Amino acid sequence: MSTPPLYNDAFCTVTSENLIIKTFYFPTGQAKTIPITRISGISTETKPFYKIKGWGMGLSKCWYACDLKRGMICVDDGSASSNSSFCRTVEVTTSSDWNRSGFSVSNKALFETAMNNVRH
Repeated sequence: MSTPPLYNDAFCTVTSENLIIKTFYFPTGQAKTIPITRISGISTETKPFYKIKGWGMGLSKCWYACDLKRGMICVDDGSASSNSSFCRTVEVTTSSDWNRSGFSVSNKALFETAMNNVRH
């Protein structure tokens, strides 16, 4: 029986058990499922344009799920309504991967609330 999502958008789904990053693997577009218990860190800080990528690995140890609009210019005013995915990029560190997993979210504040609720 699957658990209902606590957060769901075009880029990811958060349940009480897993973080599912959609369109992660290149070139198949398959999703990556990360058990919540394996997540050791989450960063939602806005990254410099040269450290992110539309899909794949940029100049950092982070593999980004597909969002070809990531990297568009924006002014991150800290609000949930910042409309560019450049401002809504998340990086997750796990206990077993050498690299981070990056992806966009539609609403950073709602994503952070969902993750805080499941990561007690």
